[in-house]
Amino acid sequence: PLSLILGVNGWFGCDTMYHLRTADHGIAKIIIFAVMTIMSDTMAWFAGKHLKWWGEWGDKHPFPNISEKKTNRGFLAGALFSACAGALTILITSMWIDWGADFRKLLITSALIPIMAPLGDLLESQTKRLLSIKDMSKALGIGHGGVWDRFDGFVATFTTWRIVSF
Repeated sequence: PLSLILGVNGWFGCDTMYHLRTADHGIAKIIIFAVMTIMSDTMAWFAGKHLKWWGEWGDKHPFPNISEKKTNRGFLAGALFSACAGALTILITSMWIDWGADFRKLLITSALIPIMAPLGDLLESQTKRLLSIKDMSKALGIGHGGVWDRFDGFVATFTTWRIVSF
């Protein structure tokens, strides 16, 4: 069942990237979703590791059995910065792109990305736990968790776009 989930999710994410690339303003959509996903991942890590606000609630680990380092503070900061980055990127691209009928789908997807990107990360963390693997690869160096850790949120993000655009 695990390989089926990973295979379907990976295929769907890659298939969606192909369709996005060939769609109207596809490269701009990929950039928007990539900026949002990167901001979610980066700011969640930064806030969870370096910011000490929201006291005890912020320090709680919502999924300790899947990923013991993820905190409420990190999730909230990642979601907030992701949403702000998405709004700003959409606003900037709207200066030269008429989104037309895609605008509603773009807004819905952008509202879901701050939730879906961390869920993609949790799916990958659960996969590593089931396979008893600490890092999927060492290609990016110590502390990065491997190449797959950079793409887990993207797969969930692009899959979200594909579902919303049907």
